[in-house]
Amino acid sequence: MTIAYKYMLKERTLLAEVFQFDAIGLRCPLAFVLLKKHLLNHSTQKFLLDDKVTLYNFKQYMEKQHIDFDVFEHTSFYEITIKTTPTHGS
Repeated sequence: MTIAYKYMLKERTLLAEVFQFDAIGLRCPLAFVLLKKHLLNHSTQKFLLDDKVTLYNFKQYMEKQHIDFDVFEHTSFYEITIKTTPTHGS
């Protein structure tokens, strides 16, 4: 498992951190638990995964939490980008 961090993306005059969590190769339930942890505790904004069950579960969770996101399907993995900031909680 690798965790990739991209720092200091300059947008206009503000600097923002963009965090990416790579869950490729992990399967549910571990993948889901780690994705949720990074979503809530680490301000992660981009997730990479290749497990369809994890993708389904993570999408369902974010929809129930009213988190706006995009899913991009690549050849061998999925990329989820968070469009709204999640509220900390369950």
